[in-house]
Amino acid sequence: MPQTKLDVTREYPPIHKVYTVQIGTVHPQLTEIIDLAGGTPVAVQMPAAWTAANLTFLAGRAEADMDNLYDSAGTEVNVTAAASRYIVLDPQTFHSMRFLRIRSGTAGTPVTQAAARTLYLVVRPV
Repeated sequence: MPQTKLDVTREYPPIHKVYTVQIGTVHPQLTEIIDLAGGTPVAVQMPAAWTAANLTFLAGRAEADMDNLYDSAGTEVNVTAAASRYIVLDPQTFHSMRFLRIRSGTAGTPVTQAAARTLYLVVRPV
């Protein structure tokens, strides 16, 4: 019986950048400002140690003009997070912004991490 070759070649957009960001180094609940420069966040990889808290975001068109991120229904964009997770993000949610900060906890109840934490933000080109 002849073997059938399965063509699994498929082009995927390349990963534009993986940002290594810290929470708790300068600010106990926020990362530094991330310049997305033509990219859209698609995933975040959580550290092995994480003080229990979801992730929320600040976004804006300029570094000096950032606000809490809400969806069109008026709900704060909130991602369920925990230690040692690779979390897929909806690119449509983050498509329109230039600058981003990730928060531990919510705007109303930010959560201070017990120590500095390193997160990896995966960004694909727009």
